[in-house]
Amino acid sequence: MQSLLNDYSENDLQRVPVLKSGTRLEQGATYINLKDPARKEFTGMAHDSVDEGDYLVPKSEVGYDLWNRLIGVENPDRLPNTPR
Repeated sequence: MQSLLNDYSENDLQRVPVLKSGTRLEQGATYINLKDPARKEFTGMAHDSVDEGDYLVPKSEVGYDLWNRLIGVENPDRLPNTPR
């Protein structure tokens, strides 16, 4: 996962929970796949599960500031510690 998040500190990496392969997704929950270059949010379906090799992160387990960085938000008002 480190190679997918090169610009992240060790502390930030520890705050990114990646679901294990085979884990069932929660119906209606929001996720991203770190392997997706576009980092598009998607909604989980109860019959879906994490595929081998995917790095799915559940939005519900990540702080908003880190989530915004993960999905590529560049608006300084939505990012912490950014000079305005």
